[in-house]
Amino acid sequence: MKNGFAEMPGELCPDCTAGPARENVRVAGGTPYEIWHTSDCPEWTVMQISLEAGSRRIKEQDAWAKELFPTVHEQLKQAAETLPPDSLAQPFVDSLTELVQAQADTTGFVVLRFWSATSRPNCRTLSTPPSNCGRKARRVRSIQAASPSPAGS
Repeated sequence: MKNGFAEMPGELCPDCTAGPARENVRVAGGTPYEIWHTSDCPEWTVMQISLEAGSRRIKEQDAWAKELFPTVHEQLKQAAETLPPDSLAQPFVDSLTELVQAQADTTGFVVLRFWSATSRPNCRTLSTPPSNCGRKARRVRSIQAASPSPAGS
């Protein structure tokens, strides 16, 4: 057993030696095997504490990021405006600025396929699926239209 998870089939918790039962807790994850714990098992208690602490950390990190994002977004826009238009970096900066704007226009999460579509605006590479060619602007607009407006707008 490692961190409360079974590493082999039929493994029992060394603390509570619980098996499948209605009153016991089934834990499956990290491996394809399951393990059972009683509700008062020390290993199960440690797992719950760790899960709650991780959830609290994520909420704190999200709050910090939401507070910081508008400032960083503004700094990116200001830096992008100082770049000469004929710079080799301009297409990259334009894509990055558009992606950050799409991020700002959503609830804080832009899915990977939209990041990929925006970062390959003209389908210049063979790695871009043909079905995505020419759809970048429509996808970004659909993301923006489907997103709730930011608070205070």
